[in-house]
Amino acid sequence: MPFEKEELFKREELEKTAELCRVFLTEEEKRALEEELAPFLLMARALSDLPDQEVFEEAQPSAKVREDAVKESLQRARLLSCAPEQGEGFFLFSKKEEQKGI
Repeated sequence: MPFEKEELFKREELEKTAELCRVFLTEEEKRALEEELAPFLLMARALSDLPDQEVFEEAQPSAKVREDAVKESLQRARLLSCAPEQGEGFFLFSKKEEQKGI
C-alpha cells in the first residue's frame, strides 16, 4: 500500500494539533513528523478495516456459570500457632518489631 499523506491527514490538521499543544514546529519538523506519523496512521487504518464481528462473538461470556461457594481458606488456629506471641486471636508484636515495620 503506497503512502499518500493526503489520504491519511492534512497538513492543516498537523498544524492545528501542534497549535493546540502549544508546540512551534518548523517546516522541516512538520515534514519529519508527517513521515514519522505515516506508519502509525496506516496501521490504524488497517486495524479499522478488519472485520470485528467474529471477534465480538468470541468475546461473549459463555452461558456456563459456576456456583459460588463459601469455603474456609485459612485455619486461624494453625496460623496463630506460628506466631511468636498471640492474644485474643491476633498476632502480638513487641514495640521493637512494630518499629521495624513487621
